[in-house]
Amino acid sequence: MLRDACHFQMNTYYKITILSITLLLAACDSSSSRTADNTTINPRILNGTEVAQQDAPSMVPIRVELADGTYQLCSGTAIGAAHVLTAAHCFDGIVTRAVVTANGTEVAASSFTIAPGYAFVPELLAIFNDLAVLSFELPLGLPILPLIASAPIVAETIHPTYGFGINEDGNFGVLRSGEVQIAIATENHIFTTPFDGGGQNPCLGDSGGPLISFTADLEGNPQIYGIAGLVSSGTVENCEEGDVTLYTNLQNIGLLSFLASIVPDIVIV
Repeated sequence: MLRDACHFQMNTYYKITILSITLLLAACDSSSSRTADNTTINPRILNGTEVAQQDAPSMVPIRVELADGTYQLCSGTAIGAAHVLTAAHCFDGIVTRAVVTANGTEVAASSFTIAPGYAFVPELLAIFNDLAVLSFELPLGLPILPLIASAPIVAETIHPTYGFGINEDGNFGVLRSGEVQIAIATENHIFTTPFDGGGQNPCLGDSGGPLISFTADLEGNPQIYGIAGLVSSGTVENCEEGDVTLYTNLQNIGLLSFLASIVPDIVIV
């Protein structure tokens, strides 16, 4: 799988220490290359499994068009009839248009909203609240995926993750899935255990893709699956062995309140 979509060339990595874990937080990957259509990508895939769109119908690929003629390629999930959730860093730069592909049709967003507090914080050397919502004039016709707030993410558990990241042929837009193991969850971030090279690992193009969790059974009701985190960044250049993925923790009460305030039909369980 692939993670960050960075349209600018940069070689900056931020050092972060959280609960004695020392990480290099890669904001972008300087080894990315530009295609003929001015999209900057890193054509690499890390063991993702292709998924039929009907098996994850809430997921959409996102193309964010910028004033300098480049694009950001990211992943998103329908959390309302006319709202898609993704990562805020997909909108870095001067955005002219954001387009999703829903049910085989490209649809331009009417607006996008960045979460309050989205920022790189120099004194903490970390990126926080990496979350954005795309709004559309009409419903997209996609099933809504709930947010899972009642079942905290715990260490050593395995969770599915999804994204449309660019594959080894440089093609974006094919949905892939993987499974990641959780190392620790803080108020703001969910950290995976280091990638061992043999499992799956999100990377370029998967930004904004969901980390899936579920509620516990209550009174015999079926488990409800939904989103607990969003692919945000990683710690190793090219997402290779040893990489730790950082997800934005959607169980943060501030982010939940923000989402509930702008998505009227959001489902939080």
